[in-house]
Parts: sequence; C-alpha cells; structure tokens
Amino acid sequence: MIVSLLALSCATSPQPPPSVIINGPPGMATTGASCSKTSCSFGDDSHDSISEEEFVVLLDQWASEPLGASTLALDTLLFDSARSAALLEAHGDRLTAERRQWLADELARSEVVVEMRLVDEHGDVRGGLASSDFPLREKQHLPFADTGSLGWLETGGKVKRVGLAHLWSRW
Repeated sequence: MIVSLLALSCATSPQPPPSVIINGPPGMATTGASCSKTSCSFGDDSHDSISEEEFVVLLDQWASEPLGASTLALDTLLFDSARSAALLEAHGDRLTAERRQWLADELARSEVVVEMRLVDEHGDVRGGLASSDFPLREKQHLPFADTGSLGWLETGGKVKRVGLAHLWSRW
C-alpha cells in the first residue's frame, strides 16, 4: 500500500500552501514502532538556538533582501521562530515598520493542516485523512476515514516549519 501525503500548509497562509507528495515503493513494509526522541525532536532540542549576535547579523542581512523571498537569512530566522520572536522585540527597530510587521506575522504562524490518502497498488483510494488546524511541533495521532475492509487506521507524527515555504514532517 502506498501512502501519499497530499498537502501540508501553515494555517491562515496568505500564499498558496506548499504541496508535498511522498510515495513509498510498492510492498514497502512499515512497523508500528513509536518515534524515538531523536527522530521526533528535529528542530526542538537537536539544534542550538541562534545567539543574539547571530540574530542581529541575520536581521541586517534580511533587511536588504527582497521582502517575501525565501532566503537563507529569512529561513534561519523562521526556523528558530520562538527565539526570533523574542529577539525581534529588542531589535525590531533595525527594520522598517513594514518589514518588522511582515516578519512578526510570519513568526506568529503556528498551525498546520494535514491531508493524506491511502492508495493501493491499483491506484484505488482506500482511505483519507483531513485534519483540522493543529499546532506545529506537537505530535498528533490522526485517524483515517473511509478505510472499509482495512479497519481502523491511525497515523502519528508532527510537522515543523523550517523556512518560509518549507515544512518538515514525519508520519
């Protein structure tokens, strides 16, 4: 059975949501093993927060880049959103009012919607999942609907924002 991840998007996104399609090879075996701390904590404890000095350098670099464009400086600021939001309060005067508000709005985006469908080897849809908004970085257990003879199916995972138009997900 092939699991296709149809769409991941940050809720209330003014831009079109990014789409990701992930297909496993036919006959791929899966296990019900739970996530290990390292596999499910990407972006939580597995990286060092940016320092205040690094934040200022990134903010100054981003100030001269096109507004709304995905750049390394912007993506780094968004990846460590909690730290960046706190430091923006102290250093936001380095930006124009428009840029400061735009960055604050992007840093505040904290929810995601996930949709999946189960497709068998013949291309028939055997189940689907459409979540309501849920917080980024929080593990979820979501049930599939319309699975018929497959019985009760549930998936567990989380989604994290790692850049302007980039999400990381593990299910």
